[in-house]
Amino acid sequence: CNLSDIMQDIHENLLPQANDKNIRFSLNSAGMTHCDIYGDQDKLRQLMSNLAASAIMYTEADGTVEISVEELERFPNNFAVYQFIIKDTGIGIGIGKEFLQHIFEPFEREKNTTFSGVHGIGLGLTIAKNIVDMMGGSIQVDSAPGQGSTFTVMLRFRIQTHPLSSA
Repeated sequence: CNLSDIMQDIHENLLPQANDKNIRFSLNSAGMTHCDIYGDQDKLRQLMSNLAASAIMYTEADGTVEISVEELERFPNNFAVYQFIIKDTGIGIGIGKEFLQHIFEPFEREKNTTFSGVHGIGLGLTIAKNIVDMMGGSIQVDSAPGQGSTFTVMLRFRIQTHPLSSA
């Protein structure tokens, strides 16, 4: 699959949601050298869509959601490490320090999200974590109430030595 195409599709699909809330929604994939990789494009699309949609959902009007993808390291065996960052401003998820250790547990939600008017059952981040685990990667979150959240996903993919043909 082609990482650049996947990320552009996600951006295009979620842009109307962001525009409805007057959120500046950007994608930066300039840091990718090798876009054609071997990977589960459906799971990757589900993971990134889930994280980006959550960022838009939990960001107040006039906020910002940024997605960036960067190829960090290439190994001699045609594998590379990719870093995906989803960063939002505004209320973000408003995660308190004491809640961070529970953020990927099923049905767990910070108490203040219930009062913010954002509805959900608390499975989105659990699903994201499970996908990352299945792909052998890692996911981290950095957040502070009122300052937004940054999710960093690290995944390793084998690079396609023969680029995909656009047929």
